[in-house]
Amino acid sequence: MVTVPRERVEMAGRVAWISISPLARRGFCPTCGGFLFWEPEDRQSINTGFDNLDDPGPQRLAAHFWTSSARLPLPDDGAPRYPRGWPTATGQM
Repeated sequence: MVTVPRERVEMAGRVAWISISPLARRGFCPTCGGFLFWEPEDRQSINTGFDNLDDPGPQRLAAHFWTSSARLPLPDDGAPRYPRGWPTATGQM
């Protein structure tokens, strides 16, 4: 995931939104249901996957997290993999 300031995001095509809690909502493709965005309540930023960006700029992938529930094979890109989230959040190393 990458966090992008909301004013720097331009969406091409339709996005459907669903509130997932009082603190955030998710944006998804209304045709296929694919997850696209996670947006906090303050609407100041959007979190999305690198594959949703036309140009990620200087951003680089830091790690793959929650790999224990990955549905697709992960790329062989050398990034660390954490099966249950970030090490600081789960005690993993």
